[in-house]
Amino acid sequence: MTFNVSVARRTAPRVRALRGRAQERFWEAVRQLEGEGCKAAHYRMRAPDGGDAHICGLRFYADWRMHLVFGENNNIVVAWVGQHSDKENAHIDGAEDIPQLAHIGRRRADQPPCCDEFDEPPADQDLVDLVNALRPARARTR
Repeated sequence: MTFNVSVARRTAPRVRALRGRAQERFWEAVRQLEGEGCKAAHYRMRAPDGGDAHICGLRFYADWRMHLVFGENNNIVVAWVGQHSDKENAHIDGAEDIPQLAHIGRRRADQPPCCDEFDEPPADQDLVDLVNALRPARARTR
């Protein structure tokens, strides 16, 4: 089975800004998602109520992460790309504008797999539509 992976409009500038090994590993991860779907993603993210969100995370290089949403017809959307670093928190920044995602993640040991027990993705077409409708953030001015 082949999966169609696209990058959400809000995330496209961040993907274009990737350089070097992070860029290479991002596209390697996309190719793996195209072939394996949710099995290539690493973990299910946390919902605001503490349960499992319909969003998965994938660690693709060092402290770089991508957030993934799954839609109908084997579509996967990269909803966010960011780093866990002193300057950025990929989880909090990625959760902005997505009410289904908690701003606080889980410890790595407590992260459930992305796919459910039947190897199915946490598909949510409404969430895909929301993510695809979001525009890139404008530069903040102080």
